[in-house]
Amino acid sequence: MGRSVQSVQNDSTPALRPMKPWHEACKVNRRQILFVESKGASVMSAAQLSISPYNAGAQELPGHWPQELLRYGNVCRFERHAVLYHQGSYSTHVHLLLSGKVLRACQTMGGGESILEVHGCGDLLGLTAFLDGKSHPDSVRVLSGGTALTMPIELFRRFLAMNPGAQSILDSQLAVRQRHDSLLAVALANYSVEDRVRLLLCDLAARHGIHGDSRGTMLNLGLTRAEIASMVGACLETVIRNLNRLRDRDLLSFERR
Repeated sequence: MGRSVQSVQNDSTPALRPMKPWHEACKVNRRQILFVESKGASVMSAAQLSISPYNAGAQELPGHWPQELLRYGNVCRFERHAVLYHQGSYSTHVHLLLSGKVLRACQTMGGGESILEVHGCGDLLGLTAFLDGKSHPDSVRVLSGGTALTMPIELFRRFLAMNPGAQSILDSQLAVRQRHDSLLAVALANYSVEDRVRLLLCDLAARHGIHGDSRGTMLNLGLTRAEIASMVGACLETVIRNLNRLRDRDLLSFERR
């Protein structure tokens, strides 16, 4: 069966004042958002993760990180569904994402998964464990294959000590992540599932959308509907029902590939 493409109009998102940053993101592009859905697939274990160093050449580092950082690690490839690290494991490396997309998620009390955020180019992964020396509070698995600069923790600490200006980049990423998690908590506690789905799609489009399609901004993240349900804190059936409701109101469309 072909993949499903979903699109949502982002010019009629309700004015939800506490969610102002996401609401502003919804107004960035008044055309449609095209969401490419992926079928579910089994997740590889960390032992199955195959990371092969390759020559980065003169590749520029994203996220305003200085080029000198390349001297402190290896640029590695990773494949879709691989796991960069598991929740509860202890950190030995930090990863600067150069290309591709990953999911940051936490295990629930019932043994399920709660997806916190999608990360992309320029994001540093493994920050919390790096800073407090404890185990990872979350897991990171790959949505779309790409590359990352993987650095041993001690070498990354040495880099920060020798480059004080880089600490501000680290602090900025921590602040952005904290703001996002705070807004997510507000949304989960105060907004309907339909509003959370619409806000999520608009937020993802603003941060990870691909422009150039005649119909609007393309979201080709490889997310499944179950993963959307996890991100908005609702059961799959409720999310599907709300997606269909948005479609019936001409705010969402489905296509097959």
